[in-house]
Amino acid sequence: MIERIIVGAGCFWGVEAAFGALAGIVQTQAGYAGGWTEQPSYEDVCAGSTGHAEVVELHVDLTIISLNELLGYFWAMLEPPADPDPQYRAMIICSNAAQLELALASKLAQPQLVDYSVEIKLDLPFYPAEEYHQQCYRKWRDRFERRAKVV
Repeated sequence: MIERIIVGAGCFWGVEAAFGALAGIVQTQAGYAGGWTEQPSYEDVCAGSTGHAEVVELHVDLTIISLNELLGYFWAMLEPPADPDPQYRAMIICSNAAQLELALASKLAQPQLVDYSVEIKLDLPFYPAEEYHQQCYRKWRDRFERRAKVV
């Protein structure tokens, strides 16, 4: 069974790469959600004029990975934001009431994140990011690996 869930945990490039590497994630797509502007552009989101955050839409094969396991990866990936920019805020957008209930319970089970703001919403609109933002680590892996070796 395939389900859709949307997560935001900072820049969508890294979030998409991290979740895309998990067994059971059958599709990822970088995009925007959580704001008030329809069809936002990256430039508009960066300018702060849309209210949207960078997010990743995940299509999850629940016969391979459970939503609870997926949420475990989400919580492990969060760090206190060094940049308070709302474009990088943490969020989970659920596709159904069962996902919402599980996400809320999962958040409560994370005592280390008690003061961490994570928006957990039901069925908000998702707007795909521009093509050049899709699968960035896969497209430009050599460039990222060279940069990592220098640092």
